[in-house]
Amino acid sequence: MKVTLDAFEQSIEDNAEKFIPLSDTEKNEVETIIMRKDHSALIGKIGVTDTELRPSGTVLIDNEIYDAKTDGEFIDAGRGVRVTRVKGKKVFVIRV
Repeated sequence: MKVTLDAFEQSIEDNAEKFIPLSDTEKNEVETIIMRKDHSALIGKIGVTDTELRPSGTVLIDNEIYDAKTDGEFIDAGRGVRVTRVKGKKVFVIRV
């Protein structure tokens, strides 16, 4: 069974307290880390495809790699893209 990184991270976030008892300070730190993963601030940003998007792949935006998807369009690696929306941790892009 293949599990995506996003699914694995979400599972850890959803079940962290079941496996690891956390102090209030540690809970606050975990919440801060989770909040940093909100990609809505990427909407409108320009980046470059790191891999081919067929239609999923990865993009480089502000020197960070993100999982990305198009609405069905295939985009070659090394092409400019703009983030149009975010759903969870997946960013949706169009070619620019």
